[in-house]
Amino acid sequence: MTDDYKKNILAYLCGKTEKQTSYNVPGIITAGLHINNLYTELGAIVGEYFSSIDKNVVHLNGYKQAFNSTITILYGYSANDRHPKQYGWLALVDETFKLIQVIDTYSSGVVMGYVDDLEIANDGSIYLIERRYDNAEIQRIVTLNNIAIKPLNSDTYTAKIKKAYQISDQSAEATNFLYQIIKKHPNKNSFCFGGFKYGSSSPYNVVTELVDQGTGSPEITTYNSSVNIVIKDLWASWDNEDNLDFRMVGHGFANYNETYLLDKSGNSISSTNINVPITTSGAYIPRADMKMLTKTDVYYCGYELKLSEKRVYVIYRLNGNSYKNIYAKNEEFKAFDRNETTENRFVVSDGELFYYASIYVGDETNYKVNYGRVVGDKVYLNEEFFTITDLIYAFNTLTIIKVYNLYNMFYQSKDNGTSHLQIYNANNYNGSAYSNINSMVPNQGVLYDGKSNPIFARNLYNKTITGRTTQSTIEVPNNYLNDKIIAKENLLSETNSILISNSQTITKNIYETLNINFINTLQIKNDNDETNSILNPVGASRLNNSISETTDYDNTKALKIKINYADNTNYILQLKENQIDKISDTSYMYDFDIYVSKSITNIQIISNDETTIYQTITSTFEVGKFYNITQMVEIV
Repeated sequence: MTDDYKKNILAYLCGKTEKQTSYNVPGIITAGLHINNLYTELGAIVGEYFSSIDKNVVHLNGYKQAFNSTITILYGYSANDRHPKQYGWLALVDETFKLIQVIDTYSSGVVMGYVDDLEIANDGSIYLIERRYDNAEIQRIVTLNNIAIKPLNSDTYTAKIKKAYQISDQSAEATNFLYQIIKKHPNKNSFCFGGFKYGSSSPYNVVTELVDQGTGSPEITTYNSSVNIVIKDLWASWDNEDNLDFRMVGHGFANYNETYLLDKSGNSISSTNINVPITTSGAYIPRADMKMLTKTDVYYCGYELKLSEKRVYVIYRLNGNSYKNIYAKNEEFKAFDRNETTENRFVVSDGELFYYASIYVGDETNYKVNYGRVVGDKVYLNEEFFTITDLIYAFNTLTIIKVYNLYNMFYQSKDNGTSHLQIYNANNYNGSAYSNINSMVPNQGVLYDGKSNPIFARNLYNKTITGRTTQSTIEVPNNYLNDKIIAKENLLSETNSILISNSQTITKNIYETLNINFINTLQIKNDNDETNSILNPVGASRLNNSISETTDYDNTKALKIKINYADNTNYILQLKENQIDKISDTSYMYDFDIYVSKSITNIQIISNDETTIYQTITSTFEVGKFYNITQMVEIV
């Protein structure tokens, strides 16, 4: 039990809890720079050599965190001497973006084709859109195993095809589609994917649904639009009867502030155009991104560029039929050559939105990166500076490696990465610790390594209140912290106060589930007679239940005096604030006066709701006299 916890318990009991104002701004813990040589090592395997620049260029299309893992899966394409034709690849990297393995051939021996999009299913398996290696005009959906788990008795990771569905053949007019983005039914082999229809007429956007009933050919339904936009995101949902609803968003090819919402409407697609305002006169938006957290929760980011003057980085959130600006930051205009780049993008991880902008500054450090999370209308960013050059021939990515409440915001730039750890509870308070009546309600556990870096954070698996004892349990599943040494374990409250801090070394065996229990037991003891201490388990139980669960502060606090008379009557006195003085963080003094009108049996300090006795004072009181009563209350 920490000193802060003790202080809060005593203040709670004595009705002196300070109700501070919370400051719900998530904090950042800097974890430092990682030189992982990722771009160089990956380029040596799947890089495409360009003699004009004498460089290996890695073509990265995207990346996803593997299911319940700290492994990130990168995906892209290449054309080099590993295979005769253009091919696709998957690369596995660890939490510091150190390359683990590259996969470019399925377990069957078939070479992987160009990967347009990749997603992770609810069971950890992978599904992707691929252009077949042997015939790039044919696109197909491929479902794979969870490639971040090694097969039994294998030293390498493998990609095994579970099922494949052909979805386009560009050699035929009727099936001349190019799909770029895909979503899956959470429980069935039903897919929704968006792209373009090409042919004799101008291209237009389409969204297609594929339903595999398990027997026969899959059912394929295509919904056509009347527009042609740059696709940025797709939201898809199925109701209880498996009826599909979807929305696809994007912007114009010429005007990036011209956004479109494409919605399912009967057997086709309706289109709604909503323009993002440009606040800088004479400026334009050269790069933009859009993401959806739900069908109606749409975000847009970009930057307004006015040559020779300034750049304004902006984030908007869709509010009905217009966009609300939630972030704008001016940056000095800096001209950059073809070897530098400026961009800004969103990343969605487990339903949460993150943002990053790499900004060319062209001074001692070539560029800076602002990155962090977006919560509703609030934007919380961190800033880092880099000296990397030749950015156009490198990838610059923000990856969110999430382990329950511990987030590693890892920004990779060429061969270097910088990580910032953040403990964030999506359903609770995330600012600095503060005092309030729920400052003692157990909420989450945080585990640290020997260097005091957090390595695991999670909400309680279980909380059991038994009388005057509260047991709080966090569970570390069998696929986390394997062979890791845990040096410290902290239990945090709903207001981020540290309740218990243990420096017990724990080594988690590989693939075991670990439960860590934090046990706190209260005891109230009457030491007025040092030779005869009297325990009060009932009072301790009431206090423990209140601070740990019910937070019925106004009823529980000990602010009443009950005088019990020999004739079985009583009188209750309500104490005033100045009758309880704080001596120190761990001690208070009750100080009150009584008049003895008739014979007194004892005097009790009781709860405000008059149901719980915390202390009983016995002495000899003469009728007709006034007495000043003092009672010290301490926590040790």
